[in-house]
Amino acid sequence: MNNLYFFSEEGDGTGISAALEFRVPANHKFDSGFVAWLAVAVEALLLRTEAYLYDLAGPTEN
Repeated sequence: MNNLYFFSEEGDGTGISAALEFRVPANHKFDSGFVAWLAVAVEALLLRTEAYLYDLAGPTEN
């Protein structure tokens, strides 16, 4: 599934479905606000907040 992600300086993260029908499959409140753009690195999203660096990767195969 393809999603578009939005992040705020207040720490809100929202993903919306990139489809004809509007859906919000992801919504999360992070501990601190975002201070930089996200980065894409080999099937992962790197997110930088005021306090942390998050590495969000998809499911792994065994």
